[in-house]
This record gives sequence, C-alpha cells and structure tokens, in this order.
Amino acid sequence: MKKKILIVDDDPEIIKLLEFRLKQWGYDVISSEDGLDCLQIADTEKPDLVLLGIRLPGLDGISVCSELTTSHDIPVIILSGIKDEATKENVESFGAVDYITKPINMDELKSGMKKGIKQFKNHPIEQHV
Repeated sequence: MKKKILIVDDDPEIIKLLEFRLKQWGYDVISSEDGLDCLQIADTEKPDLVLLGIRLPGLDGISVCSELTTSHDIPVIILSGIKDEATKENVESFGAVDYITKPINMDELKSGMKKGIKQFKNHPIEQHV
C-alpha cells in the first residue's frame, strides 16, 4: 500500500515540484497552501507524513506542527528557508522529526521522509493498537 504524503506550503511552485518528485518515488500526494486547511485534510485523509512550511496563511506552520504531532500522531518534516539553528531547535521542540532547508536537497528529503515514516510506524502508540 502506498504511503500518503500531505504537502503544505505557501509557495505553489514548491508544491508542484514536490508533488512531481514524490509521485515519482511512489507516494500518494495531497497538497494545501493553508495551515487550517492542512488540519482538516489531516483529519479526513490520515496522511502518513506531512511536509510542512512555516509561513502559512490561516495558521502558522509551528502551530500546525504541534497539533499534527500531538493530537493526530502524524510525523512532520518542516521545510523552511530559515537556516539558523535556533529556529531548527524551536521547531523540533514542537515535534518535527526533521528540518530541511530550502532549496530542498531531494536526497536529504527522501532520507528524512523514510526516517519519519519508520519512526512513527514503530511508535509505542501504534504497537498497542
């Protein structure tokens, strides 16, 4: 069964690029440009992983990340143009499994996605279901 990935970013070009690449890699892909919309999609579609920008309309990426990782138990990889360590550490404190800077290195993204999906697949909550 294909893994379902939700891409959320305020840049439609980034979304198109990621959709194309992820489909090549064999993933099912859903996308959004809005933080609030992302949470609604996560409720209905139950993605296996979310690739999430920080600057989003509706609800910022940090708040969305926190909600997805706690209430929805979905792994999140943050995609951002912000390259400083303080931002990376702050985002990871909200539950992100990885932080990848733009421009996106596709090998790094692929590795991070596999790690994130595997990490949550083996999550203790999953093992008791």
